[in-house]
Parts: sequence; C-alpha cells; structure tokens
Amino acid sequence: MPLILETLSADNESYLTHTKCKICHEKANSINCGVICCIGCKSFYLRGRKKHQKFVCYYNLICLTDPKKIKKCQYCRWKTCINQGMVSNVSQNTLCTRENNLTSSQSQKLELDQLKDHVHGLYIEVVREWDSHVHRAKVIESCGQKRIYTFNEDFMFFINQENMQCYHSHTRRLHKIIQKLPGFLDFHTNDLKIIMNTHFFTIMCLTQLKLYRNKDFYYMMNEDIPFNRDVFTALFSEKVSDCIFNFFSGLKSMEFTEKELGLLIPFVLSSIYFNLENKNLMKERYEYYCRALFHEFKLNKRTLEFMINFAQFVCLGQKMNKMIMDVSTN
Repeated sequence: MPLILETLSADNESYLTHTKCKICHEKANSINCGVICCIGCKSFYLRGRKKHQKFVCYYNLICLTDPKKIKKCQYCRWKTCINQGMVSNVSQNTLCTRENNLTSSQSQKLELDQLKDHVHGLYIEVVREWDSHVHRAKVIESCGQKRIYTFNEDFMFFINQENMQCYHSHTRRLHKIIQKLPGFLDFHTNDLKIIMNTHFFTIMCLTQLKLYRNKDFYYMMNEDIPFNRDVFTALFSEKVSDCIFNFFSGLKSMEFTEKELGLLIPFVLSSIYFNLENKNLMKERYEYYCRALFHEFKLNKRTLEFMINFAQFVCLGQKMNKMIMDVSTN
C-alpha cells in the first residue's frame, strides 16, 4: 500500500495555524508547554529558564502593553511567557501574583476555545466531501434492495483499483489536515510518515463516519456501486471486515458531537510514542490536544460510562489500523 509519502514536506512556509503568538503577537508556528507561540519566543523561554532571575526591565514595564517592544525586554517577555502558561520546570514562586494566575487561566480558556473552533471548522471542511455520497446512499436505501455483487476477476480488479484510489485520496486529505493542525509540522518528515501510517485508517473512519448508515457503508466507487460490507470482506477478510464495522458501530453509538469528532483527529494523531525521533515533542502535543478534547467532554457532561466506552474506542482503533495495515502490505 503506497503510504510512503515521499513528497511530504515539513516546510515552515506551509505551516498554518489559527492564531498569533501569545507572547509577541507575530505569526505562530510552534507550541511550548501547551501555549501557541512563534519559534523565537519558544527558544527565548527555553534559554531563559536558567537565567530569568537576572532579567530587568528598563522601560517601567510599558513593554507588557506593547507587543512591538516585548522582544526588546527580556524581563517583560519572560513575564508574558509565564502569564500565558509557559510553566514546566519553573518554580511556582516565579508566578508573581494571584491576579497573574487568573489572567493566565482566562487566556488559556480563550486559547482552548479558539483551538476547538478552528478544529471544528477544519472537520466540517473535510467531511463536506461526502455530502454527494450520502445523497446517493439515501437514494439506494429508498429502493429497499441490497446490492448483490459477483466477485469475479474483473470486479475484483475494479474494486482493488478503487481501493487504491481511496488510499491515495485519503493520504492527500490527511496531509492537508496535518498542515492545518497547530504543532504537527514541527516534526521531521520521518516522524510525520510514522504518525500518518500509524493512524491512517482510524482517521479515515473518523472523517467518513457519515457514510456508515444502517449498519452498512456507502463510499461510492461510482454513481451506483457502494463500497459496502461485502466489498470490505472480499478485499480484507471477514475478520478484518468485522473489526472495521465494530469500530464504526461503536463510534456511531457514542454520538460524538461534530466538535468532539474534530478534536478526536489531533488527539488520535498525537497518541503515539514509539519509533519517533522526537518523543518529547509528541508528548507535548498529546497533552495539548488531550486537554482540549477533555475540556469539551466536560462541557458536554460526558458520563463515566461514556469515558469507559471512549477508552475502548481508542484501543479498538489501534487494533483495527494494524489489522488493515498488515493485510494491505502483504
């Protein structure tokens, strides 16, 4: 299966984000301690952890209200980093007042809201592609007849070609998603390939969930041939097909909101630690998107039973992805 992605590039020119650096208000292209920022302010923070106590402001703290001057003053730039929530190994004693802590908390809530709106919009943009497929599925359902296929040599060749085209399309779709999610293009190309391959089919299911209807699947190979359960079984095996449809069924039964489904994509993509060159960076991304997703769960008053089912969904997604990958690469 062609998931090598040789053309994948982590060029910073293609990096897209949904807000400006929280420190200097210039274009953001990185994340540090869960705070969206530019690479310059991230580097400043990392350098300043050992010498920040020596920083002094010579401008009577007016830099704090003037983003254009913030980079010229180490003290105010450091103070802004802390107020925005860049706290890792820095002692809590460096947080000067309770008011500053409150400001940081309010800023982080605003940042979460902006992130969730951005990811929700991205999800809507991606799944809009399937509207025509859903329309055709409704027409097929209205006829009340199940499609019966003859899996001869010609038809098997046809569905294999269609399946490969589907993979290529999803590779481009997934690349586009990663370009628009804050923080992922900080990874080198080899890590991005691993991230995409590890969660390739899980993300495909999340973005094609609306095609799962009445316990069957309606990705349209052409005007009137749906990629249904029988086709899955012929291509992969009955065992793999059962796993895929159990995943779809579980996903559908949890009744995720569109905003939750959108947040699930970066949450799933960041749920990997093995074989990566930059494991620490992935840990930071995972904590960032996990915080956003669980904040949304809390707002939606998700129950303990829901969270148990959610944990099972995560495990089943990993199992399903590996099963399909093993079959597809043999």
